[in-house]
Amino acid sequence: MITKRNKVLGVLFLVAPIILLVVMLSAYAITNFIVRLQLDSLPDGQVPVDMSSAVGQSDVRTTVVKIISLVLVFLGIITMVSVPIGIGLGIFFLTRNEEPAVTGTPVEVKSVPSVKYAGFWLRLVAYLIDVIVVYIGTQIIVSVLLLGMAADKATVVSSLVGIVATWLYFALMESSVPQATLGKMCLSLKTTDVHGERLTFARATGRYFAKYLSSLTLGVGYIMAGFTQKKQALHDIIAGTLVVRK
Repeated sequence: MITKRNKVLGVLFLVAPIILLVVMLSAYAITNFIVRLQLDSLPDGQVPVDMSSAVGQSDVRTTVVKIISLVLVFLGIITMVSVPIGIGLGIFFLTRNEEPAVTGTPVEVKSVPSVKYAGFWLRLVAYLIDVIVVYIGTQIIVSVLLLGMAADKATVVSSLVGIVATWLYFALMESSVPQATLGKMCLSLKTTDVHGERLTFARATGRYFAKYLSSLTLGVGYIMAGFTQKKQALHDIIAGTLVVRK
């Protein structure tokens, strides 16, 4: 039978892409409206060649339009990727049957230590701590590397350093002996595989990049940590990991 939890997750994953599409279309409509206003403000007979010239009367207007255009491109890419993912996951959970608990003569089983899974809010606080740590560390590294570097190269290097530093921080810390980032350590949490064992660097790396899929679902992948039986987010399910209390 399809459990209530799976129904909720299925609906969330199906609704998230629809919301993203509405946001995308709304942003596109607002952009067109702004451009039309700028076109109407031009003198009669003056026809702009492109969007930039339509607002070329002001550097500020040109910058705003360029920013809006970049945002639209970004939203378009996110939409193309997240819509099929969201629909696929929605259908998966809505059609996922789970066997009901078997009743009858109890079977003697070997006792195992009780595992306390870390819920959504604990993990959110730990993540916010990690964001602050990574940001400070990245800024220190970038400030050293960018000394005397040209502005165009500095932007590229800064972005690459941010991506690599964040990946190594989470992958190395979660596959280390403490099995936790600094944020998780502060809250006495650790990351394990589904058997409670320490993660390999490869699995920790897979878990980190799987977070991009959790983000592409408008954050629903992260919210799953508050609904699933073992408090697993989408990237935990993909990587086969758990976040537990020590």
